[in-house]
Amino acid sequence: MKKFYVAIGISLCTGFLPSSAFARRDSRDGFNFGTHVRFSSLDESRRANAINDRETSSNVSGVGYSPYIGYATSNFNIGLAGFSQSENISGQETNTRSGDTIDKTINTRTTGASLFARLLFGRVMYFELGAGGYSQTMSVNAEYKTAEVAGQFSGHQEAFKVTGTGPGYHLGMGLEIPMGNGFYFNSAYLLRDMQLRDNSDGSELGKQLASGSARALEFGFSHYLD
Repeated sequence: MKKFYVAIGISLCTGFLPSSAFARRDSRDGFNFGTHVRFSSLDESRRANAINDRETSSNVSGVGYSPYIGYATSNFNIGLAGFSQSENISGQETNTRSGDTIDKTINTRTTGASLFARLLFGRVMYFELGAGGYSQTMSVNAEYKTAEVAGQFSGHQEAFKVTGTGPGYHLGMGLEIPMGNGFYFNSAYLLRDMQLRDNSDGSELGKQLASGSARALEFGFSHYLD
């Protein structure tokens, strides 16, 4: 997969970019703004076997936005970036022996803001590093069903919501392909890491709620003002 992204980058830089992009001085200067968009989708199922008597199926879908505004001078672009992402997970787990089932839905909304710095090079490429704060709200709904005689079920339902806040950072690299009149098409591969602590009561930060990193290939547009 890494070789695939490298091949795309080389092709864009050498074959598909307008020759005028290399015939003039880099024009990525001044105030600029834009946004990145990312999508995710995954369907997964697992069958029961001799060791595990449970069958599971799940669906994951998500969409995110990263608007930003910055000021570029010489080889650097410094600015402020926002972050918003929604992810929905729905799944079912069935015990093939007893017929008991668990239906679970998890909705997650993450927002944040960070300062970023980009090192501009190669006329169209950049490295990016940023750090800031993030907030996440997770809503969980689970329904437990126990099979009984004559096709009847009994069970109960659980629903709760947790929120967390904490610091995070992101880093990666991308391309800004000139389209004319100060507009650029963007593509970036970013690693984002967050350390969230529980503040579901809306006041003091409690124990650690979540920790992890996510990698995403993002696309978008930007515009540099003259």
